[in-house]
Amino acid sequence: MDQIGYYQKNCKKIFEAVRNPQWRIWKLYDGFMWQSRAQITTPEKLLKFIMKHPGIQALYVSVSEFLNPHRNHGILSKQAVKSKDGHIFYPRAGYMVADNIILDSYFFMDFDSEYDLSVAQEDARKVIRHMSSNKDFIFKSVQFSGTKGFHLIYEPLKKPKKKKPLDRIEEYLKSKRKLSEEIVKLGLKTIDPLHMKMMQDLTRVYAAPYSLKKNGNVVTPMGLEKFMKIDAYNLICSYNKAIEGESERITTAPDEYKVAPSKAKTLAPQQYSDWERHGLSSQSSFYFADNMINGLKDNYITIIKKHNKRFRIEDIRKIQRIYKLSHFYIERIGDYTYAYNTKALQFKRLVKILKASKSENLSWFLTRKHLPMQLSDTIVRHNNTPIGITEMKTPVAVIDEGYSHDDDHSRFHSRMLGFDYKNTVGETSNIGLMRVSS
Repeated sequence: MDQIGYYQKNCKKIFEAVRNPQWRIWKLYDGFMWQSRAQITTPEKLLKFIMKHPGIQALYVSVSEFLNPHRNHGILSKQAVKSKDGHIFYPRAGYMVADNIILDSYFFMDFDSEYDLSVAQEDARKVIRHMSSNKDFIFKSVQFSGTKGFHLIYEPLKKPKKKKPLDRIEEYLKSKRKLSEEIVKLGLKTIDPLHMKMMQDLTRVYAAPYSLKKNGNVVTPMGLEKFMKIDAYNLICSYNKAIEGESERITTAPDEYKVAPSKAKTLAPQQYSDWERHGLSSQSSFYFADNMINGLKDNYITIIKKHNKRFRIEDIRKIQRIYKLSHFYIERIGDYTYAYNTKALQFKRLVKILKASKSENLSWFLTRKHLPMQLSDTIVRHNNTPIGITEMKTPVAVIDEGYSHDDDHSRFHSRMLGFDYKNTVGETSNIGLMRVSS
């Protein structure tokens, strides 16, 4: 595969798959490691950086965000210079503050197995299961590294509030050391002292999502549910087939932050597409509403999903009381019961609610930052004409404990469910078509 041709075609996808790319260090390898001297603020600037080194073998991006990423020269201790008389000095005056103003940092893990990818996958699965109960970090993404393993990324929920850059760096280092020491106790086969340092390194870089490795493999983000259930080799073959032959079906990377469309548009079907749909299974579809509130950044309504056997009205009332939520609209579809609340919530708040309620769509929301709200019965695959759904079916129940009626609620979702609130936000419909395997 021609590297330059690949990046010319996919540079925008790579750039958009990284959250806040303009605040990250970008590097590439062509036999030597090169760091961009200019801030990468657009896909065009990223491509310009790549084009300067046509022998590119790998593209990297930093796990941390910096105010001036192009001026960051790596770990603080490595920038010290020792003179012949034993004195230590720093050649770039003021760099400790000016060049290292850290804004955020992922917790990054690299699982490599030289001869068996399944070993690396099982170690990553152990960490994912362990981290499911960690209240300080939230899952961001898991990706095939393109060579012999997988990258696993988590985001800290609590950001250091230290004003001084060096104090903020020390806080991040402290939290990473603590978590890496916890991970080591899991007895993983692929973690050694080098990988420990990777977990603790604030200036670490990792292969950029959808970038191309020297061997021709694509660094591929993977859905959490698929990764936990499907064997590594089958999973990678499935993803590579989709990339090579059906690239338009690839979903947005799970770690991307989005702003919902401000104008009325039908959401793209591939936004919730099934990775196995290129196989032999037949397809059916239904219309749904996205739980993202159009026109607002990082605002969602609540959708709690529970199997009918595990659903209890009392549990919803408890969640309603603890988190001060307004009306809940309860609907049953097939084997599952759904509880909808249209109060506008930010991502982290909704994650807490889904965790507390043990909602069965939590992992979906963590990886995609969206939840589907089914509006129609199954329809035939070739019928792609949007329909004007204005109200839901008859609910199982509507629960109201009198909380938060004056808070902001989604205008679109509230009208659809028949709720009349004083303060509503968002403007347009977000009805789309979702394909499912049958």
